[in-house]
Amino acid sequence: VTMEEIDITYDTNAGKFVLVYKMTNNYLKAVVGTLSGTGSSATISWGTPVGIATANESTADCRIIFMPAKQQSIIVNSEGATWDSRNSHARTCTLDANGAVTLGSEAALYSSAASGSMSVAWANDLQKGIVTYGLNEDMDDTLYKTFTVDSNAVTFEESGTLTGREFGSGSAIIYSEAAGHYLYFGRNAESGDVFMSTTVTPNSSDNTIAISDDFTQRWGTQISDPNYNII
Repeated sequence: VTMEEIDITYDTNAGKFVLVYKMTNNYLKAVVGTLSGTGSSATISWGTPVGIATANESTADCRIIFMPAKQQSIIVNSEGATWDSRNSHARTCTLDANGAVTLGSEAALYSSAASGSMSVAWANDLQKGIVTYGLNEDMDDTLYKTFTVDSNAVTFEESGTLTGREFGSGSAIIYSEAAGHYLYFGRNAESGDVFMSTTVTPNSSDNTIAISDDFTQRWGTQISDPNYNII
């Protein structure tokens, strides 16, 4: 059994890493890592993995990011018996000083659909987040849902289409506090080229976001893997 679909974040509150990963037997797990030492002598010791999804749920995408204002992480993942009937969830992941994991209850992102190419970002100054994902038959469109977090509860709010056809087979999003908007990268399903939109802007007074479909800034070409992250 080996790992795949790996993602990692650093919990600055606990001072530890949190790794989420799918195993080839389809289990989804989270494990906490502690960094010791510096430079070439630095080592990471791993704790006991915590189960998130069971083998019969055939986990696909899994993503995790740390939310500084909440002092906890959020995990999003899709799972289902077949690729075209997946459900997707978000839940919080809170660590205590010893690295013990507490998982929040699931919040449904979508259900019973073909899905993939998930990405998640958090606007710390607005205390709002966004999940992007491809959905339905050919996953050409990229959809989004914004969310807030209250204690261990995730609430999804605004939803819609982030980009039109051809840019849903790969997505990555990150929030820039300095710029006050998200940076979104979308992969063209036909060419494999990756383009960037810099004007995915959340409204601080409500749950809406302003979107630009102007993919004129080419970031890279011929990216074959539709799943990628930016830091």
